[in-house]
Amino acid sequence: MQDPTASNETTDNVFLQGGGGGGGGNQGNSEKKKDFSDVNIGLLLKSKVNKTTDYNIGVSARHITTPGSDFNFNASGKDYDLNMRLNVHAQLNTELSKKVTLTPELYYSNMGPANQVQAHAWLGYWLKPESNTKVLGGLGYRVGDSAQLLLGLDYKDIKVQLGYDFTLSQLSDVNKRQGGFEIAASYLGKVYKKPKVKPVILCPHL
Repeated sequence: MQDPTASNETTDNVFLQGGGGGGGGNQGNSEKKKDFSDVNIGLLLKSKVNKTTDYNIGVSARHITTPGSDFNFNASGKDYDLNMRLNVHAQLNTELSKKVTLTPELYYSNMGPANQVQAHAWLGYWLKPESNTKVLGGLGYRVGDSAQLLLGLDYKDIKVQLGYDFTLSQLSDVNKRQGGFEIAASYLGKVYKKPKVKPVILCPHL
C-alpha cells in the first residue's frame, strides 16, 4: 500500500516535451530518441514473530540503468539521466488486545542528492472483525519537514488513508503555515484457482 503522506517525495515522473512551433529553435529536439530501456526490481520479506505480531521489510530500486542520456526530458533542450531511486520500508503489526492494533512504520527514500526519512505510528480498532473492517488513526513525522495527522479505513481488501501535513520547516513561511491534504487508496486483488489433482491408481496386486 502506498504511503499517502509522502507529499514532498522526490518524484521521478517526467513528461516528454515536444519541439515548439515556429522559429525552428527546438528543431534539434525532434531528433532525440523517443524511447529508452529501464530496469526496476524489488524484494519483500514478511514473517511472524508470534500469533499476535508480524513484520515486513521491503526494498525497491527504480531506474537501475539510469536511462535518459540520449533522451531530451525537458523543453530546455538539456539532456540528463534519471537517477536511480531507492526505497526502503519496515513495518511492525501487533495486537494490543482483541480490538486494538499498533503499527509503527519507517520509510527511507533516496534519489540523486535528495533523501527522505519518515516515521509513522498507527492505532487500529476493529469495528467488525468478522467482516475485516478496521478504522485507524495515527501520527507521523517527516524528518526536517513536517508532522502528519493520519486517518484510515480498512475494509476487506480495500484500504483508504487520509493524511494532513503540518509544515514545521522554513517552508512554512512560503505556504503561510497552511498544510496539505493527501489521500491514497489501494485494492488487493486475489485470484483463486481450483487445484488440479492427478488421480493415483493403486494396484491391489502390489
